[in-house]
Amino acid sequence: MVSTVGLRELPRRIGRFASSWIVAAPCTHIYLLVLLVTTETVRSLHPVLASQLLRQVSTNLNEMGRSAGRVLFLSAFLLDDGQWGKQVVLFTLVYVPLERWAGSLRWLSVVIAGHVGATIATTVGIWADARSNRGTFELTHSIDVGVSYGFFAAAAFLTFGLRRRWIRATSLAVLFAALVGALLDHHTFTNAGHVAALCIGVAMYLVLSPGLRNRPSVSTGSRSRSLLRSSGASPGPSGTG
Repeated sequence: MVSTVGLRELPRRIGRFASSWIVAAPCTHIYLLVLLVTTETVRSLHPVLASQLLRQVSTNLNEMGRSAGRVLFLSAFLLDDGQWGKQVVLFTLVYVPLERWAGSLRWLSVVIAGHVGATIATTVGIWADARSNRGTFELTHSIDVGVSYGFFAAAAFLTFGLRRRWIRATSLAVLFAALVGALLDHHTFTNAGHVAALCIGVAMYLVLSPGLRNRPSVSTGSRSRSLLRSSGASPGPSGTG
């Protein structure tokens, strides 16, 4: 039976665990908060105005030609589908363990490299397509915002932190096959950018790996238990009371 004292302590322990969880990956949760605010702000606008705003901060060929630095920065803090709740799940699965394992600075480096590198790669492809007179207005002036390029670079980087070598190889192979399969099914520049982001994530690990050799492998379970202990909570009994 659960004691009355235990029930009284439960909210405090949950609060300590939540704060420990956030502090362990501060950049990820700040990023999520910004996405929440910007996404809900855009959703509150009239659809026509929202579309115009998103188009002006998109990394399409027209805006990249005008102000590449501005749109590269702003586009990473907006979602075109407005589904920021989905990002909570994805960030928890990838960004949180990556930031804990690699540190905030490496996390930031990987996300920026994936977002900027894959965007530039797709922009070059769109420019070449437009030069050959195949590019349409929708392609060169499209709404292109979001976090997917940085996310897939981070996912590729994170696979190298998994505990066993065969798990690392399998995870990376499955991720690569899924993105290449999507590209073969739908020949879009966005899908090509996802593959490019994956390759950038692998390249970033080759650059940053010397500083990660002495760090423990990614293990969500052990990290969660560590946070529970640090917050004063118990991971739960193994039997019934």
